[in-house]
Amino acid sequence: ETEFLHDYLTMATLFESIGDVVETDLVHVGEKRIEKNVRISVPTQDVVLSMADKVGLAVDTAVAAVDRDDRELALKVIAAKDDINSIADRISGRLVERLIAEDPHRTATYRVESQLIENYKRIYYFAKRIAKLVAFVDTANARDDEAVADTP
Repeated sequence: ETEFLHDYLTMATLFESIGDVVETDLVHVGEKRIEKNVRISVPTQDVVLSMADKVGLAVDTAVAAVDRDDRELALKVIAAKDDINSIADRISGRLVERLIAEDPHRTATYRVESQLIENYKRIYYFAKRIAKLVAFVDTANARDDEAVADTP
């Protein structure tokens, strides 16, 4: 029970960390984009929105996994890692192209876009940690329950 409580407190902290990234870091990036008059190209917007959607789905799925104590949902969050990394890699390629382009705002654009991606990756990281607690703690608890049941 102590481990169970510890895991739930850890999950609460991870959810709070997701909120902090959104409330502070993403808002800050948005303010910088406005302040520096950064225009994100439509193709880059599409890829960034794709990443935001994938990360949002991962967070929603992690919440559902915790709520339902559903290992399969948790494993879906963990499995999203390759997709999210792939999208981040595509955006990184675009960032390099933008950095060498003849654009007076290229440095500011690079900073804004790279910070967006890093923040989305951080959010996914927290969601994945939550999912791992659901996916792998259940297994440990099940083994403990079986051991107790087998005890004479």
